[in-house]
Amino acid sequence: MFQTSAASYADPLAALDRARDWEASPTRRSPYHRGMSTQKKSAITEATSALSARRRLLDAAHRLFYSHGIHAIGIDSVIADAGVAKMTLYRHFGSKDELVAAYLGERDEYWRARWLNCSASGDRVTRVTEFFDVIAEWVTEKGFRGCAFINAHGEHEQGPATTAAIERHKHWIRCYLIEMAGDAELGEQLFILAEGATVAATMAGSSMPPLRARSAALALVAQQGQSEEQAADHKDAK
Repeated sequence: MFQTSAASYADPLAALDRARDWEASPTRRSPYHRGMSTQKKSAITEATSALSARRRLLDAAHRLFYSHGIHAIGIDSVIADAGVAKMTLYRHFGSKDELVAAYLGERDEYWRARWLNCSASGDRVTRVTEFFDVIAEWVTEKGFRGCAFINAHGEHEQGPATTAAIERHKHWIRCYLIEMAGDAELGEQLFILAEGATVAATMAGSSMPPLRARSAALALVAQQGQSEEQAADHKDAK
């Protein structure tokens, strides 16, 4: 029989899965258990409500933290925007630090998908071009206020979960660019260009910094290509 417990609230997705498995099970359809359908529906409703509250909290975090800054927004502002009780926030996230980390984690997932969708295939020149084109497009979008991870890093008193989320995101970008470049040093140079272009675009309110960074990146790619060709020719000549 499906049971609600403290674990149901700690992991609402798992609670939903257990409830749905129960509803579909042969035991659920037996005469002995038919009278308990209301209880099962109540369990599903509770789990769905928990998911909804978590989603509202994260949506509020995205709106408020990105627009106004993490330290400028207190827990009371988040729960007021989300329309939930303070204990609901602490039940789902435990602390503001964990909420910030979850907010950044969703932005990390979004950016991984966006870059992989645009620049995961093709030759090196094509991929680098598309990578910087994504940045140039992003900085002109409505509501752009810079990189959420750079912004979070620039604020004081980061918690351990927030720090880990920032480092994880930047590490992924660095590794992605190194893989794209096919050379560690070139990848690091592309990473610096991308980070600098984002900050410059935030300050200038213009897409020109990413476009100029793209030109510089392509010049570095061309230089790397020439070096690789020379190394290959030298190897063949031996």
